[in-house]
Amino acid sequence: MNERVREKLERLPRAPGVYVMRAQGGAVLYVGKAADLRSRVRSYFAPGAGDPRFFVARLDEELDDLETIVTANDREAFLLENSLIKELHPRYNVRLRDDKDYLSVRLDEKADWPRLELVRRPKPDGARYFGPFSSARVARQAVRIVQRLFRIRPCRDSVFRGRSRPCLVYQLGRCDGPCVLPVDREAYRTSVRRAVALLDGRRDAVLDDLRREMAGAAAVTQYERAAELRDQIAAVERASWDQVQDVVEVSRVDRDVVGLYRDGPVTAVVVLEIRSGRVVGARPFAFAGVEVPDAELLAEFLGRRYAGGAPAPDEVLLPLEIPDPQMLEAFLTEARGRKVRVRVPRRGRLRRLLALARANAEQRFREESRDRESAAAQAEAWAKALGLRRPPHTVECVDISHWGAHAEQGATVGAIAAWRDGRMDKARYRHFRLRGDHAGDDYAAMREVLLRRFERARGGEPRWAPPDVLVVDGGRGQLAVAAAVIHDLGIQGTALAAIAKPQDASHDGDQPPLSAGPNRVLQGAAPEEWQPRAEARGSEGGTRPAGSEAVQAKLDTVYVAGRSNPLKLRAGSAALHLLARLRDETHRFAVTYQGKVRGRRRLSDRLSGIPGVGPVTRRKLLRAFGSVARLAAAGLAEIAAVEGVTGGQARTITLYFAANRDGESGPPPGDRRPPD
Repeated sequence: MNERVREKLERLPRAPGVYVMRAQGGAVLYVGKAADLRSRVRSYFAPGAGDPRFFVARLDEELDDLETIVTANDREAFLLENSLIKELHPRYNVRLRDDKDYLSVRLDEKADWPRLELVRRPKPDGARYFGPFSSARVARQAVRIVQRLFRIRPCRDSVFRGRSRPCLVYQLGRCDGPCVLPVDREAYRTSVRRAVALLDGRRDAVLDDLRREMAGAAAVTQYERAAELRDQIAAVERASWDQVQDVVEVSRVDRDVVGLYRDGPVTAVVVLEIRSGRVVGARPFAFAGVEVPDAELLAEFLGRRYAGGAPAPDEVLLPLEIPDPQMLEAFLTEARGRKVRVRVPRRGRLRRLLALARANAEQRFREESRDRESAAAQAEAWAKALGLRRPPHTVECVDISHWGAHAEQGATVGAIAAWRDGRMDKARYRHFRLRGDHAGDDYAAMREVLLRRFERARGGEPRWAPPDVLVVDGGRGQLAVAAAVIHDLGIQGTALAAIAKPQDASHDGDQPPLSAGPNRVLQGAAPEEWQPRAEARGSEGGTRPAGSEAVQAKLDTVYVAGRSNPLKLRAGSAALHLLARLRDETHRFAVTYQGKVRGRRRLSDRLSGIPGVGPVTRRKLLRAFGSVARLAAAGLAEIAAVEGVTGGQARTITLYFAANRDGESGPPPGDRRPPD
């Protein structure tokens, strides 16, 4: 699990919705629903959770990103999950072979005598669809209630056309029998309109209409009709079923639904992407320090989004009018090749989609607010712990990773991870494959990495600008090396610190004290605001008193330049947590890179025993075949066809693998590790 996922786990909302787990490259691993997103998603990574599903154990290594979509309730989350599974085809979700959808209610108002029917696969045929409903029982209950209330025919068209007398449903008083009886067509249409309004969730409008008709019937002494209407009113007031969901729409229209939430100069925008009637994603955007009105902000955002390459949909739904919407429509129409509409819905299903988009924008705003507060608190913790005069914006950490104490040249790597304004900044991550022979020499390796990193900074390259704070993974010796490099290169404005694990700190007694050598000069090299305060004692105050070694030995030890004694940081303090977290992320990055280097070296070393085949030829062969196993299985002609490989070399390679049929088995000559 990378740092981005860890940060998102901390910011998950306590709200119903759907979560999408993605692997590196964007492939969808799993789509799930939750009544409480924070509790559900974090439970995957809780120690001892005991989830029996096989893929849960693999999430730590496969999960690269996490997305969430907030819904109005858990029923919408249930249905949105189904929609996204069908659209995204996640690797670890169970997909039923019949690919059935949830039940919806269909009503074709254009038919002579419209009827209600239940369908699983709605089609864009011009009919009205209501749902989908969260269970078949609820959908059938809704149809029964509406048919009983408004006496709408339930029979199929084939049965309707072939009847010669009314059926049992008519005898029960649940249908007017338009199949054989002279029913008033306009009265039937009125019942259909009321059924549509009730299924659409407009119960109050239906009740008002029925009450007006009842009062009119009573006024002209049609008491029997007034009594029927009174009973209908009572039945409508008692009727209840799950509200119709809005996460799936029966349409082939592609839509972008824009939600906006703003508080002062900070604005969050979320674009719900609906393709062929299904929500397929929610794209969040955040803006800070914006002083223009909402309409202008929205217009500029849309212009940048679609000019930047975002695909143009059939419709763009906006929460408010923007200046010159015709200009945006013309641009999108030209980009898509057919008419694109920009609309501001006022009511109905589309307005409810806008409400869903706004709810996601509000959630994004809350997350951004927490991020800003967290970033400020973290920066203050850095400043307090290291005794800085102002909170830092950027912190970098350096780590060295060796491949055994006696590994050959090129097996040592260095890595830098970066923190910026509350988050890990992947754009500032760097890795180095060391050029010198530094096997087992941590100080020489550290010096080479820092020289290469800060020489680029001294050259004025913006991407290599020096950080406010540099942390080295190690003890006083590594810190002394960093101080010497910073001083020798004349780097200004960078404070120095080191963090050592307890076992490393216990062996630091023979290292040069920080008050000696280049550390003395460092105090005059950095600007005043980055210098440790003269009175600084660490975030918890004081140098380490006698008798505290047993307590301190259990914690990471932190050193700063200009101080001979380590800082005394309380266990569980924010400063110690930040330092350890940055150190661990740097170590992970270094080990990952070293693994790639070792993998490439191992492939090359498996061929090092072939006489007459040098390193250049080995690289060409591995580039052509991809693995030693494929090279071993290749024929003489295939090997000789590789550019730069002679016929004699091809014969030598073929004979080598013929004599060693287990070409991929056993340790290669260059992979035998020395004994510990």
